[in-house]
Amino acid sequence: MLEEPWIEQGHEGLLLLAGKQGRARVQGFQEPENRGYDGIDRGAQPQEAPALYQVVVPVSLDEQEALGGVGGAVSGQGYALGSSWSRGQAWALYGFALASQYTTEARYTDTARRIARYVIDELSRRDFTPPVDYRQPDEPIRIDTSAGMITAAGLLCLASQTGENSYYDAAMNILKTLESAYCDWDPGRDSIVQRGSAQYADRPGENDVPLIYADYFFLEAIHRLLHPEFQVW
Repeated sequence: MLEEPWIEQGHEGLLLLAGKQGRARVQGFQEPENRGYDGIDRGAQPQEAPALYQVVVPVSLDEQEALGGVGGAVSGQGYALGSSWSRGQAWALYGFALASQYTTEARYTDTARRIARYVIDELSRRDFTPPVDYRQPDEPIRIDTSAGMITAAGLLCLASQTGENSYYDAAMNILKTLESAYCDWDPGRDSIVQRGSAQYADRPGENDVPLIYADYFFLEAIHRLLHPEFQVW
């Protein structure tokens, strides 16, 4: 959000602030992740491949530290404290991919690639249908299509920068799976993408419902496919 005004207005202070915030997020939101969805520790990853990263979301921000350092993880919309909320992983992937696009800093590209590898690993074991949380129990079955659409848009953003086909292929698998199973094209209905979930907790009107995030990022992903040269933000 701070980088685009800098581009439009040439305000260098905004770019510096964005950079400091981004570096704090890189250092404070991630943790190495060598487990698959089944919880098995798969050990060290091949040296040529980036380690898998999941992000810890949400977190509290330390107001006493300059520019809001990370105070610690808090319980939120995932299954449990310190679990792996899928839409949180998607926001992180998308955000770091955009930061990489605007700044061309390797730290953001590397972080986005690590998160992407973790998310792709998790989704490929679930037929590219995201659960609400990658660490949730097998029952009840709870999915969040909005996490998938945000992830797809982020992967396409990252693919356009790195030229890595694996990101494009994963994005296409997500889009095809969710479109065929969970999209309602009835023009009489307000939403297209069904089966979103605001959080894992069972609350009336917030689980298994359409979410505007899903529709927006579905359309953004399609736009990125049709017009890869156009920057959405």
